[in-house]
Amino acid sequence: MASARIREWEKRLARAVNSFPIRQQHKRWLAALSNEPRLVTMVRGESDRHLHSYVHRHWSSRKKLAAIRGHNEFMLSFFTPEAFEQIYNGYGLVISTFSDQWFLKLERGRYRKEGEQGLYIRNQQGRIVFGVTFCIDIEEGALYVGSLQGGKHEGANDDIKALHRYCHNARPFTLLMSALFGVKDALALKVIYGIPAEYANNHRHGHKIQLDYDSYWEETGGIREQYWYRLPTALPRKDISEVKSKHRSAYRKRLALLDDIYRDTHQTLCIASRRDEITLLTERAMQQASLDASR
Repeated sequence: MASARIREWEKRLARAVNSFPIRQQHKRWLAALSNEPRLVTMVRGESDRHLHSYVHRHWSSRKKLAAIRGHNEFMLSFFTPEAFEQIYNGYGLVISTFSDQWFLKLERGRYRKEGEQGLYIRNQQGRIVFGVTFCIDIEEGALYVGSLQGGKHEGANDDIKALHRYCHNARPFTLLMSALFGVKDALALKVIYGIPAEYANNHRHGHKIQLDYDSYWEETGGIREQYWYRLPTALPRKDISEVKSKHRSAYRKRLALLDDIYRDTHQTLCIASRRDEITLLTERAMQQASLDASR
């Protein structure tokens, strides 16, 4: 009993020490949460997650708090009330479907130490087949991927194989990356960063990562920049002449599917956003600026 109390006091002391350098930012964050109940819903009432492990082992508490607050406040302003309810209080916003058997959804992050938001491919039973968890930094215009995650349910490998066959031999990771580039462009972000395996939270806590993160990022054209892999602006593609003739038909179908996923993602997010309101205000501001310049 005494040891449990000691551990609790140690945790409180650690939180106090970690929060001291950013005490003013932390107070403002608590004030924002008290003024906006929907923010509490988005972070599940966890007001001090920035004082614990989050996304990247080299992120400071200041950086973590800025990412958490910036991401959630941006998403709150971006989505319509209906889309917000689907994503944060419902079963996720359906981005795309594959043969009515698999559903690509935008949801709240299921792995809270690895990001605020998730893109997950689910089967008919609602189980995750494959997913990415991420957060966005509005100030940097960057999307940070904190984890890649395969399904853990019984039959998950069979689901992945079936999805692979249906999608003309496209791997689940490739499908998700097409969607992720659609997210980046719909949200007008500049860049996507993928986390190296050595800095991922599950690696930090001694858990074996089943997926080779670094190989995935390099395959996508990512370039290592110290603590992250900087990904290109779009998925790299082979020239059709580089593909063996007997595989070209499947390759064309695979590219068409990836284009559909990108288009579905971009279109769905634009429809689910307040883009019309934002665009109208921007156009009016530009018109006014043009009038002022001509006077």
